[in-house]
Amino acid sequence: MKPRQILNRFLAQLNYKLFKLKPGRPNGLNFLDDLKTLLPEEGPWMFFDVGGNRGQTVLGLKREYPNAHIRSFEPCPEAFRSLSAIIEYHCSIQAFPLAMGQQRGKALLNVSAISEASSLLTFDRELAAQHTVHQTEVVMETVDSFCSEHRIESVDLLKIDTQGYDLNVLQGAYQMLLRGGVGVIYCEVIFSPMYVGQPSLMDFEQFLSPLGYRLLGFYHQAQKGRYLSHCDAAWVAPRFLHQTTGQAHGSGQTL
Repeated sequence: MKPRQILNRFLAQLNYKLFKLKPGRPNGLNFLDDLKTLLPEEGPWMFFDVGGNRGQTVLGLKREYPNAHIRSFEPCPEAFRSLSAIIEYHCSIQAFPLAMGQQRGKALLNVSAISEASSLLTFDRELAAQHTVHQTEVVMETVDSFCSEHRIESVDLLKIDTQGYDLNVLQGAYQMLLRGGVGVIYCEVIFSPMYVGQPSLMDFEQFLSPLGYRLLGFYHQAQKGRYLSHCDAAWVAPRFLHQTTGQAHGSGQTL
């Protein structure tokens, strides 16, 4: 038995496996490592965190990109209070009690006791049975209108985690996407039925591909039984397509 096979037999007991990478670093192992091949960590980038929840993402981004300017959006009042408290001493991070979508106005947020599951979409029957939900009215903005009003010409990273509403957020960023004003998109793709009207991977591709955006990789794949339930996915703007990517910094941190 080869040494690698012996080691893998031991690692399998811990749910790990050793495998050999092909020449060149493949995408999809760690998003922040992939991001750093496109956006060096020292840059004063502009990041949007749509679905900021309680601040989990902004702190991770700030740790890896200390010079970045971050705008975080969270419509759930309770989660927004936690987010605001976390960023209180970070002057380069601003939080807004807003939902992001395809149009401006008011919307009803389906709030779960587990705030990470709250969504502007109606819960699927199976998911609804697992969550206590109430509705609250929230203000909805679009990425396009927000950027216009705040004179933001480009968003280097648009991270979206809105529980099935991610494509609606992208539709509200159409003008920015059309001119390549968004560098990297990082959002959630759901495969198992969770929310009524949730988009498929094909829906994302059909929207982003004509705008020149190409899929970078899949991350944090979660299974339900033997099948893929949901994962995160990243797309990159046309300007990155011919860029030669360097070696990632290997932080090991994840979003």
